[in-house]
Amino acid sequence: MAQKDEVLVRAGPRPLPPDPEEAPKPAAARRPLPVVSAFLVGETPWRTPVFAAIALALILGAGLRFRDVPQTALAAAYIAILVSCAATDLATFRVLNVITYPAILLALLAGAFMPEANFRDTIVGGAVMGGFMLVALIISRGAMGLGDVKLALFSGLALGWPLAESALVLTALAGGTAAVLLLAFRIKGRKDPIPYAPFISAATLAVILWQGTAFARF
Repeated sequence: MAQKDEVLVRAGPRPLPPDPEEAPKPAAARRPLPVVSAFLVGETPWRTPVFAAIALALILGAGLRFRDVPQTALAAAYIAILVSCAATDLATFRVLNVITYPAILLALLAGAFMPEANFRDTIVGGAVMGGFMLVALIISRGAMGLGDVKLALFSGLALGWPLAESALVLTALAGGTAAVLLLAFRIKGRKDPIPYAPFISAATLAVILWQGTAFARF
């Protein structure tokens, strides 16, 4: 009996099974997009300067397109918002409320008080683009997030109607093409989330520099 007890003491308690929350996640879960270089997911120190350089280049382009200081300053704010949302979604699959909520309020104020803006067109643009993305969210069953809807609402308000229509078409084409390629090359599964904010942002930025905004049209 004593010998048996000695064996039990030496053996000690059996180790508990690993907690699934603490277990290391597979590489595919840690990286939003395996084919994208590591700087997109925050693994290199120069990721932030790259996105900052992109935003600066776009702001300089806006300075050549818009006519006065208030318009240029507001366009620069829109560009900074869109680039930031694209960067955070690529890195973390999140579009931050701390960015989108103030952005929506800013676009509403611009549509109401900027001299060349039409508030009705601003509201229609936001409703159409935000509503379309809300329907896409419901249909996608988790492939998109509510943050994408908020970003689309901001984009529609920033562009106004009918410029929001152009951004919506570009977003659908770019996002749809990317989704097909990701599925075709088995980078993503049908139920895997896809960062959609970069497509919304890129489409909106293209329209801002090409056609203008709700408060200044070219």
